[in-house]
Amino acid sequence: MSCKKCAAKINRNLKLTYVNCASCQCIYHCRCVALSDTDVEYHKQEKISWVCSDCEFLKRSTRNDDSPLPKQLHKNHLDKTDNVDMMDKIYGTLQNTIATMNNRFDKLDESTKVIASLVQENSALKSKLNYIELKLEKLEQLLLINSVDIINLPVKPNENVCSSVLELIENGLKIPIKVDDIDSCYRVRNTNTEKVGKVIITFNNKNIKQKIMDKQRQMKKIPSSLVDSNSKNLIFINDRLTPYRRNLLFAAKKCKLEKSYKYLWMRNYKIMMRKTDGGVIQHINSLDDLDKL
Repeated sequence: MSCKKCAAKINRNLKLTYVNCASCQCIYHCRCVALSDTDVEYHKQEKISWVCSDCEFLKRSTRNDDSPLPKQLHKNHLDKTDNVDMMDKIYGTLQNTIATMNNRFDKLDESTKVIASLVQENSALKSKLNYIELKLEKLEQLLLINSVDIINLPVKPNENVCSSVLELIENGLKIPIKVDDIDSCYRVRNTNTEKVGKVIITFNNKNIKQKIMDKQRQMKKIPSSLVDSNSKNLIFINDRLTPYRRNLLFAAKKCKLEKSYKYLWMRNYKIMMRKTDGGVIQHINSLDDLDKL
């Protein structure tokens, strides 16, 4: 059996530690109902039935008895009333807290939906921006369709860059060319004094440039001694690339080594890679394409 008030088990072997209500037959620890050993002994000797406070209040309410309660019963009643009031307050506070939290969760749910919508919109705008940037880059590259970079063209005293270029093309590559075929020609100053600055040339028509690029592929190696007999470097003639495409080509060369691709080349400003002989040709238009390899 357990005490009705504290719910702890009662040891029936200890007679003076518990008491039975004569009305509801419930068992209580004496300490839980404020009965001393003397009180319990007195009730037994005088054969006085003990009634718990709940049953006492029930009897009094039934017979409309407004007389003062015994001191201990009154105290127990006040304790219970205070506990009920406190529980009501706690319950009310808990309800308010739950209502507040529900309101906050509703607002959080609305905010989450707004954020999800913004993320989706931002993703769409990012895709559009990337598309526009690629379009602009292609247009920028088209403007360079007649331009080339010449690397390691020897520098002569009191240099006339255009004359050095004409000498390289006519005498070295054996391609007929006139001054009027060149729209612009200049050397870029190199901050590294040990290296020769590259020469940037723009031709007036695409045919001249194409002949030069074809001749370079045919020769494979162009010695700088064709322009300066004392120079021992190799001259390279490359398509003039936009900064974006130049960086992409650099990243592709790095990827080629890391992922063991056998071939990397450019054709009409398009970067292509192939892992093995006869393998699938991969077209590289962005860094994302390299990540997918």
